Amino acid sequence: MSNWTIVLVSALALASCSDNRSVTRPFSILFIVVSDPGLPLQGVNVFVDGKSIGKTDANGAVHGEVLAVPGTSLRIAQQCPEDHRATEDSKSMRVRHFESVDESAPSAIQVTLRCKPLRRLAVFIVTARNGPNLPVLIDGHAAGRTNELGVAQISRWGVPGTEYALEIDTSANPRLLPRSPVHAFTLPDAHEIFVVNESFQLQEPRRTRRKGRARITKIE
Repeated sequence: MSNWTIVLVSALALASCSDNRSVTRPFSILFIVVSDPGLPLQGVNVFVDGKSIGKTDANGAVHGEVLAVPGTSLRIAQQCPEDHRATEDSKSMRVRHFESVDESAPSAIQVTLRCKPLRRLAVFIVTARNGPNLPVLIDGHAAGRTNELGVAQISRWGVPGTEYALEIDTSANPRLLPRSPVHAFTLPDAHEIFVVNESFQLQEPRRTRRKGRARITKIE
């Protein structure tokens, strides 16, 4: 083989490789959308370069196939429900093509997206020893009442950072101590259970001293 032939073959091979890199290829992508880590979110519309791939199912998953040139970047975004927001407006993903010799390897690229809840659930569990049938107030408003065992459960939705003041109202029974105790809580950026344990003591009634009968002293 002459030197010119070798050069020509090499040039064709390089051109072939260059063409392969610039050829549009199909890429299979599995999108997983969660509200919190491990909690799938259904009904979220996922977009790739502005085109809808579909909405997530009950498992928070939607599968799509996109055409792209290896080495280029795709812009991925999700349309979150009204009571959620995306943690970022969009994210970029660079696609690469490779041949796998492992047939058991996953054939789809997996991308996890998040829609963060705007509100969080606060659950208050109150246990009031010796405090049956007592009103429970949250921020000064009636929210519930302890049962015959002194137990109450109350829930509230709020934005992260909301502060709550929970009061067990003993004004109807002034002999209970402590009098109307208040517990303060701050809602984190997660659903939270707040437990209140309060032990009341029954104050003994004051004993009134009985007045003795007046003695009559004879004065001469």
